[in-house]
Amino acid sequence: MALGRSGARYAQALFELASQESNYEGWLNELIEVQEVLSNQDFKNLLNHAEVSVEQKHSAVEEAFNDNHQMIKNLVLLLIKNSATDCINDLVENYENLLDIHFGRQRIEVTTAVALDAAQITSMTEVVRQIVDKEVVLDSHVDESIIGGVVIRIGDQLLDGSIKTQLNDMRKAIKSGVI
Repeated sequence: MALGRSGARYAQALFELASQESNYEGWLNELIEVQEVLSNQDFKNLLNHAEVSVEQKHSAVEEAFNDNHQMIKNLVLLLIKNSATDCINDLVENYENLLDIHFGRQRIEVTTAVALDAAQITSMTEVVRQIVDKEVVLDSHVDESIIGGVVIRIGDQLLDGSIKTQLNDMRKAIKSGVI
């Protein structure tokens, strides 16, 4: 992604504005709405169409985001002006990261072969909370291909306790003759 297309700079600016109002989560919710609208192919086509005037694009933004904070509308207009609407996913991700840092939260992704029940999620969240010493936001995924076990991603660290990985490791060991 080119530097001009990165959502990090937009997210940082928006985060600083949100901090002036102490409305971090409210602006995140509005950003997610923007993300959904900008993901709509018809809306994208309208914004990217060469024959649609700037005024018509501004009107479309005003109508689509009528209930949103003016700063959010200004952000959308800036993204359009800079031909950067495709960085909205990166922008939302970066904004969420800034919120997590601000509030001392750690996001983790947990992948299992079967869905976790509420008690398992609570238990896993508590274990990881003790490890990272932060509030934990757990995102659980199901991937039957891991066969069993669990894969946990904490930031850029990957803890892979899946049966699939263990079988692959055994397969490599057998092939290399190291047993």
